[in-house]
Amino acid sequence: MHIPYKGSNESVLAMLGGEIDAVFGGWGLTSTQVNAGKVRVLAVTSPQRSPMLPTVPTLRELGIPFGLNSWYGLVAPSGVAPDTMKRLEESLRKAVGQPEIANRLRNMGMQPQSSTSAELRDRIRSDYDIWGKKIAETGVQKR
Repeated sequence: MHIPYKGSNESVLAMLGGEIDAVFGGWGLTSTQVNAGKVRVLAVTSPQRSPMLPTVPTLRELGIPFGLNSWYGLVAPSGVAPDTMKRLEESLRKAVGQPEIANRLRNMGMQPQSSTSAELRDRIRSDYDIWGKKIAETGVQKR
């Protein structure tokens, strides 16, 4: 059963309060409750097991044909000079490679990595193709 909530925080609070049995929630939102033993992670949505939760199966391992990696990207307005883009890419690569920053990202449930602007563009296009088809299959209409 789908029970809509205004946001992720509300859904986690509803689960903790016994209103609902389970919720899809990111590590940043649920880690405190997981670490305190208040909730248990049943599965991860990524195609492969999480390095942070190596004993937790994927949904696919449980027989649910689903695999999704969420990601964050740094974007800039179109028309940024190529040399500026290269400097941004290099700065981001160096930042993500710093142990302190990489550890902070891991603690938020992320797997630190960087890419070039071309790689990010390709990822966005690929995800758009995949999820655009899935959305069209459901019959959801644009507003």
